[in-house]
Amino acid sequence: MQPQNVFWVTLLLFYFQAETSPVQLNGVLGNSITFQINESKPFATISWFRIEKNSKFSTLALVAPKKPCKLLIPLQAFKERVSSTKDCRNLHLSHLNQEDMNRYTANIALTTSEKINEHFDLKVYKHLQSEDLSINCTINRGQTKSLQLNCSVERWNDKLDVQWDVAEGIISRVTHENLLTINYTSRQIFDQEVSCKVENPVSKVSKTMTLKEACSKHKRYVSKKTVVARFIVAGLSMFSGIVVAFTVWLIPCHSRRPWFPCTTFARTAEEAQMDPENPLPPPPQPPG
Repeated sequence: MQPQNVFWVTLLLFYFQAETSPVQLNGVLGNSITFQINESKPFATISWFRIEKNSKFSTLALVAPKKPCKLLIPLQAFKERVSSTKDCRNLHLSHLNQEDMNRYTANIALTTSEKINEHFDLKVYKHLQSEDLSINCTINRGQTKSLQLNCSVERWNDKLDVQWDVAEGIISRVTHENLLTINYTSRQIFDQEVSCKVENPVSKVSKTMTLKEACSKHKRYVSKKTVVARFIVAGLSMFSGIVVAFTVWLIPCHSRRPWFPCTTFARTAEEAQMDPENPLPPPPQPPG
């Protein structure tokens, strides 16, 4: 028999041994998970396998029931992460990461020479925090004014269950699970609140904010006071400048410093007598 045929025959024999339905396991990123076999009969060895990206099996661990358990870990990357329970039946995998999501198989060799396979499908999820959740806004200023809100979890591609809560009276529709579209006619709608609730198999988180906060990057569309405020600020600045200028020029001359001449304004003889330092100039002489 050719080597290629031997490989396929061995693979078929492996799969046609006593099988059990896969156990679904949900792990938390950075935490640990335990693969617990269901078989309770005495065993000689347990071989733990995982399926790699190239669809080939790799041996994760070999366990024999001794005191302490005899544990062999062929893969260098798992030597510090894999351990066995005291009864040698279950396998412990620590420091979970996204690459650990896989199908794991325990090939159990019983003392009766019977072999049983138990399968585990491991999924790894991030334990969500409120800071992981973001609500982004896009405003459409077409014939029908609308805005679109996108609720997402940054830096992690979990399959998420997303739900939206909006105030009564707001015309909205969920175009995709994480996208909410709201139609509006008045800027007053931006004072309303909207909530996004996100859940994965290991955690749940929510975020509530006003539409003004969610769409803060579009201030000129969101704030109804922006244009008016600009005119008010400009008008106050101009008015303040005029007031200061008039105040400076209308100060009585006798209260000014010597370096600030008063020749700009005409003075009476009485004012000149009160200010001997700056007498009136002599009257012009008639032509002779």
